[in-house]
Amino acid sequence: MIRLERVSFSFGAAPILDDASLLVPEGARVGLVGRNGAGKTTLFRLILGSLAPEVGSIDVPRGRRVVYLPQHPDLPPRETILRHVLESHASLRDLEDEILRLERKMADEHDPARLDRLVERHRTLSRELEAQGGYDLEARVSSILEALGFARGDLLKELGLLSPGEKNRVALAKVLLAEGDVLLLDEPTNHLDFDSIEWVEDFLRAVPPGISRVPATVVVASHDRWFLNRFADRILELRSGGLFAYSGGYDAFVRQRAEELERQEKEYVLRERQIAKDEEFIRRNFAAQKARQAKSREKRLARLERLSRPQREGDGPAIRFGDVPRAGDDVLRVEGLSCGYGKDVLLSDVWLELERGERVALVGANGSGKTTFLKCLTGHIAPLEGTVRRGQRTITGYYEQEHSHIGTGKPLFDEIHDLVPQRSNQDVRDLLAAFLFRGDDAFRDARDLSGGEKARVALLRLLLSGANLLVLDEPTNHLDVYARAALEESLLEFPGTMLFVSHDRYFVDRLADRVFAVHEGSLREFLGGYEEWRSVVRERRAAAASAEARAREARVLEARVREASGPSALSPARRRKEEERFIEAITALEDDLRRKREECGLEANYRSPEAMRRLKAEISDLEARVEGLYRRWEAESPGGA
Repeated sequence: MIRLERVSFSFGAAPILDDASLLVPEGARVGLVGRNGAGKTTLFRLILGSLAPEVGSIDVPRGRRVVYLPQHPDLPPRETILRHVLESHASLRDLEDEILRLERKMADEHDPARLDRLVERHRTLSRELEAQGGYDLEARVSSILEALGFARGDLLKELGLLSPGEKNRVALAKVLLAEGDVLLLDEPTNHLDFDSIEWVEDFLRAVPPGISRVPATVVVASHDRWFLNRFADRILELRSGGLFAYSGGYDAFVRQRAEELERQEKEYVLRERQIAKDEEFIRRNFAAQKARQAKSREKRLARLERLSRPQREGDGPAIRFGDVPRAGDDVLRVEGLSCGYGKDVLLSDVWLELERGERVALVGANGSGKTTFLKCLTGHIAPLEGTVRRGQRTITGYYEQEHSHIGTGKPLFDEIHDLVPQRSNQDVRDLLAAFLFRGDDAFRDARDLSGGEKARVALLRLLLSGANLLVLDEPTNHLDVYARAALEESLLEFPGTMLFVSHDRYFVDRLADRVFAVHEGSLREFLGGYEEWRSVVRERRAAAASAEARAREARVLEARVREASGPSALSPARRRKEEERFIEAITALEDDLRRKREECGLEANYRSPEAMRRLKAEISDLEARVEGLYRRWEAESPGGA
C-alpha cells in the first residue's frame, strides 16, 4: 500500500500538494487524473523518493519493489531491446551470463578434474536458473514485446535506432516484466495502437503478484478515459493541492464529481444567503433596540468560515461556433485514390463519400498511412492516382499533428481577436480560457508556447475559422481529460462535417457515425463508433483463427491420406476409415473455398484490387488441393470413388 500523511510540496510559489493525505490499499488499480501541470509526475517522484516532501511523510512498506514508467524514458542507445528489457530481472540475466562463461571455459578445459568442477558448477547454476523461471524468461519477453507491436526480429535492435514511440514501448515492456509490487505508470498508452492498448488493459487488470508475492498495486496517470473505465477500480484526482479519491472508473468519477460540485454549490449558496441575512440584520440593528442580538450575530459571523465557490477543475466556457456556411449535400468524394511517397504506396484504390453533417473516424495501426491520406485529401501532397472532389461551398479546415508554424509575433489574445473581431474582449478571454489560457497566459507570444499549448491554439483557431469540413489529425494529443471533454462537447455542436484520426477511443465512440479502418493498404468501412468497429474486428479475427485451425486440420488430414498404403494393402474396415479421412479433408477444404468466395462479394474487398488478387490466389490454391484429393481418392478406390 501507499500512505501519504499531511504532505506538502511546491515548486516556487505553486503548491503541488498542500497538507494532502491519502491511503492506496494493496492490490488497488488506481487511475490518476488532473489537469496538465497539476503535478501528477511530481507525485510519482515523491512516492519513488527521488523528491522529498517539505512537510509530512510518504510510506511504502519495506521490501516492496516499486517500478516506474516515466513519460519520456532515457534509454542507453547502444543496448539492444532484449538486453534492456531483461535488466528488469538482473539476477536471472547475470545467471545466464555466468552459465555462458562456464560453457566457454568447459569448451577450452582439458584437465579432467577442473572440467568436472566446471560441469558441477554449470549443473548447479542451471538448476537455480530453472527454479527461478529463467528458461522461459526470454519467451515472456518476446510475448510482451510482440503484444506491444515488436517483431521477433527486432529484439536485437539497438535502442538508439528506435523512434521515441518505440522507446516508450520498450520501457513499458521492461516495467511489465519486472514483477513490481507497486507499479507507477505515467501515460503508458501513449504511442500504442488499439490492439496494444487493449492488451495492456487486460494485463494490468490481472497483473501478476510482485516479487513480495502480494497483490500488485498499480497507479496509472492517464488522459485515456476508455482505458480508465476498463482498468481502474478507483480514480484519484489531483487538484488545488489536494488528492481526492472516487470509486469506480472514469465515468463513475465524472458522476460523483458532478454530484459533489452540486452539493458544494448548494452549501455555498445557503452559506452566502445566511451571511447576507446576518450582515443586513447587524447593519439595521447595531445601534437600535436589538443591539444585543446584533452584537451576538456579529460574533457568530466572525467565527463562521466563509466557503469558496466550487470550481470545476479544468472547465471553461464551452466553445460556440460562429456562422458556419452551409455546404452542399455532397461534401467530399474520393475516387480510386492511391497515396504515398514515390514508389512507397501506403493506400491504394480508396473510394469514400462524405455527406453534410457526417462525422467519420479514420483508424488504423501506427504507420499505416492515415496522416498521408489526410494530406492527400487536403491538398498538402498530390495523390499518386485517383481524384479528390470537394462539393459545392465546401470550406476545409485542417488540423495537423505538428504545430511549429503557430504564431505571428502578436500576443495570443490579439491573434484570436483578429479571427473574431466582432466579439468583445471578454468573449475572447472566455474563448482562451476554454483552452486553458487564463490570466497573463492570454498575452504570451504564441511562438514561445510549448508543443501542447500550440496544439490548443491550433484547435481554437480551427474552430473559429468558418470551415464547414474539419479534417483533424489526432486532435486530443496534448489535451488533458478536462480539455478533451470540452472539445468533444464543442464538436458535438459543430453543424458541419468531420473526418478525424484519433487513438482516443472515448473520443471516437462519442463522435463517430462511421469508422473507416486502414488495413493492409486499403480502407474498410464500419457503421457505428469504436465499440461497434472493434466488435466486428474481434468477430473477424475469431473467424480467421477458426478458419486457420480448420485449414491446419485439413493439412493434417491431407498428409494422412498421402501416407496411407495402396488399396490392395487395406482391409475393408481400414478402407472405410481412409475414405472417411478423404471426405473430412475435402469437406474442410470446400468449406474454406466457400468462405473465400463469399469474401469476394464484400464491398471492402471487391473495391480493392490488392484484396481481390489475394483472395483469387487463395481460391486457386484451395481448388487445386481439392482437385488433387479427388484424383487421389479415385485412384486409390477400387473401381473409382
